[in-house]
Amino acid sequence: MKTTSEELLIQIRNQIAAYQLNVKSDNKAHRYNINDRAESFTIPLFKLLFKWNGLEDLNKKDANFPGIDLGDFDNRIAIQVTSDTSLEKVKSTAHQYIEREYYNQFNRLIIFMIQEKQSSYSQQSIDAICNNKFNFNAKDDIYDLSHLLQFAKSLSLDELEKILKLFQDETGFVENQPVNQKPISKNSLFSAPTDPPFEIGILNLLEIGFPETLFIAEWNFTKKQLGTRLRNDRKLIQEALEQKNLKFAADWVTNEKQIITFHDLGDELIPLAKIVDQGTVTELGTQEFYENPVYRNKFVELLQRCLQRKLYKLGIQWQNEEKEYIFVPVNEQDAIREIRWKGEKADTRTVYKKIPDLKDKTKTYCHEHFSFQSRFYEFDLSWYLAITPDWFYSSDGYKRAWYAIEEKRKYKKLVEANQNVSTHVRFIHSFISTNNPQDNHQIDMFAASNSTPHTYDFLWIKSLQEIGHLPRLHDADWRPVSNNYESSDLGMTVSQDSEDV
Repeated sequence: MKTTSEELLIQIRNQIAAYQLNVKSDNKAHRYNINDRAESFTIPLFKLLFKWNGLEDLNKKDANFPGIDLGDFDNRIAIQVTSDTSLEKVKSTAHQYIEREYYNQFNRLIIFMIQEKQSSYSQQSIDAICNNKFNFNAKDDIYDLSHLLQFAKSLSLDELEKILKLFQDETGFVENQPVNQKPISKNSLFSAPTDPPFEIGILNLLEIGFPETLFIAEWNFTKKQLGTRLRNDRKLIQEALEQKNLKFAADWVTNEKQIITFHDLGDELIPLAKIVDQGTVTELGTQEFYENPVYRNKFVELLQRCLQRKLYKLGIQWQNEEKEYIFVPVNEQDAIREIRWKGEKADTRTVYKKIPDLKDKTKTYCHEHFSFQSRFYEFDLSWYLAITPDWFYSSDGYKRAWYAIEEKRKYKKLVEANQNVSTHVRFIHSFISTNNPQDNHQIDMFAASNSTPHTYDFLWIKSLQEIGHLPRLHDADWRPVSNNYESSDLGMTVSQDSEDV
């Protein structure tokens, strides 16, 4: 049976996840040759995606092109390939592009990031560097691998198969390999020859759902009527609510004097309905909304706001400094927060605790929070929440404790293994599903001692994404550490086989 384009796109998506994992792992181990290989890998990839057949490696030309790696002189396109996703890298590239007057040879600059790009970049700071000499739009001219998947949807089966083969050659990961296939040398490939050569891999992607319609309406007030000079639209809405002695949750966004939300703005019982012009209330199909390029970023922002509201009901707060979600105590005076849940077996997970001062046990040295970062992606009209488990350390239960972040987070990362991270993802998936609308079976995964959360109707978590037939790779093969990790600051010695709390 011939593979369909949808199946190929799913396989390419899985290859992207494997490729990004390779980049992240190599960079953490200070092996940067994958960044150099990425330039050669990008040339055939972009030729297939964009038909830029004149694309070549500028580093191999006689002329010197610092700041850009690839170029197509026929289509007048320059490309910088990098694993650095920071705004500073973007600004530095734009600065060199201007300083060396590359705009005389190329009409467009693209920055291709082989790791996940940030959710946003300051266009104002980029424009200050460009100084009207050339146009660089952070939304349109910064690509990452997941972004490229959108362009692949229009390709033929033959082109998709070529792209899949490119990734397979680069990552060494091939799906649907027969389980009983005998490896050339088990001992050279796997740490434990008696183990099955393949395992199931868990992607950090959770499929999500949301209502089929949303609502848009214009404000019914002006700054002058409010008597304020506030420039931030969100703060303006909050001020308008406060002046009417009203409050409302965070799950809404603004756009050009409009409010956008899944809440019915025509319902007079909703506080937001009091500050919009009822004659402008419009119900719109959600897919129609997010497929409009003008509104796409607003839709992602709305998803983040809905996630923030959903998680708040579960005792998980948005930490604005660290840009991630942290588990907080149910009551401020609690010294520990534990959650009983059922993974492969019933277990108790500590998601928050106060760490006492070693010199004075009556004082708190810092607060440890289980946490995770989040991003939203859309593949073939399906939306996913990407989660990255982490640990956060605060000084008071919320504010970042600078003195503890590096010390304790580094230690946690050192002792955590693949199985720990896999369990983290499974736990997060299970727990944040507990307030799905009309989905009470998830409640049974947690002990009765946990109070049943109120359901949240505008964002729900579906399935956890898995990849089958991954070559088995043991932790000792890719992250060898000494038998003992000693930390006099922590007052403990941890063996290599130690489990996370």
